[in-house]
Amino acid sequence: MAKTLYGISHGIKFNHLTLETIAVLRKCDRVYSNALDEATASNISRLTADLVLLPRANNAACVKTILQGFRTHDTIGFLTYGNPAFISSTIHALSVAAAKKNIRVKLLEAVSSIDSLLIHFNLTLESELRLLTVGNVADGAELTPETDTLFFCVGSLNASGHKKKRTQFLSKIASAYPPEKRVFLAAFFVNSDGHSVINGTIEELPTLMAKVSSQHTLFIPATKR
Repeated sequence: MAKTLYGISHGIKFNHLTLETIAVLRKCDRVYSNALDEATASNISRLTADLVLLPRANNAACVKTILQGFRTHDTIGFLTYGNPAFISSTIHALSVAAAKKNIRVKLLEAVSSIDSLLIHFNLTLESELRLLTVGNVADGAELTPETDTLFFCVGSLNASGHKKKRTQFLSKIASAYPPEKRVFLAAFFVNSDGHSVINGTIEELPTLMAKVSSQHTLFIPATKR
């Protein structure tokens, strides 16, 4: 029988589970996850035959464990949060490794922080919107102040060893935007109804960065010409 890996998500919170994802949870012989808190894990366990938690496991450990699972199972799911194809480096690493072993990979759509950000900041089809990561900026991506821009992974700049990248990012932002330009650091917390929006200016951004978590995204509205 052909083996299949499903990349699935519970969205930002358990209530975001789609009917399609619930059907896959019930279909899978086993589901792995490294992104569930205790309450969400309890809810998910009622929907699938065999839930295996991989707390604090890095990408390599997740890939190794899940591929080993295919020795005894034909249909396996990897459950994360948000959009499984957008930021999850584990999904990307797992998809590549599975494909090399001729395991069919299927990713399912899910609610992500992008959906929450679009609604919160009232970004519509009339908005010209650009999505970047801090890595894109560090790698030399040109900034476009005339466009609404979401910068993902800003919390990673607070990690130890990223001081140089943080300095480079803030310097490029300061060079592209006027100091009085309004900025917003927004987070829609996983497995929670809570959210955080920190308001400030470009000039205040270095200080505001000390308040962000790994789930915050920087939004800078377009600068009107």
